[in-house]
Amino acid sequence: TIPTEVGLLTKLEEINLGHNHMLRLIPTELGNLTNMRSFNFEVNRLSGTLPTELGMWSNQLQYFYLGENLMDGTIPTEFGNFGSSLLELRFNDIGITGTIPTEFGNFKNMERLDLNENKLGGTIVSELGRMTNLEYLNLNQNNNDGSSPDSTKPMFVERNGSLSPGGRMARELEMDSSPNRYGDQNLQMNSQNSELED
Repeated sequence: TIPTEVGLLTKLEEINLGHNHMLRLIPTELGNLTNMRSFNFEVNRLSGTLPTELGMWSNQLQYFYLGENLMDGTIPTEFGNFGSSLLELRFNDIGITGTIPTEFGNFKNMERLDLNENKLGGTIVSELGRMTNLEYLNLNQNNNDGSSPDSTKPMFVERNGSLSPGGRMARELEMDSSPNRYGDQNLQMNSQNSELED
């Protein structure tokens, strides 16, 4: 269990408690750690919802790792407050539902975004097109309807089942009926349009 008293350590900038057997909820008191730059609780047994209070880590947080836990509920829109400081977010396989918040468009310097193996629905929000530094995007095994807005189509190509911008951007994304990749459909690059013309 994570002690609520950790929320009193207001100068704390980094927490790394990944690969343990931490149980129960993430305390709302951790929202008081407004100097947080790196938060790693991957591969534990945390449950419950994501506290909206963590959105108070605005403009400081760079790395947020929470993959492989037992969470539920949706991604709070308040997480959009992390803004352009956030570089990596890993929420893979934690059981979250709902949709990808449009506020993710605030992560303009995001390099890696992993939302693999959740229960997210809806379309790929067009606001992801603002992540012009994105190097890796994994949305596999969700409940999305598979459609991709026009603003994301110039950005991403598929690499090993994940969507990722290359050194030269893909011109076209196709839909494929392969199961278990991005819900019931798989986004992939048309091989004859693998590069933009000079």
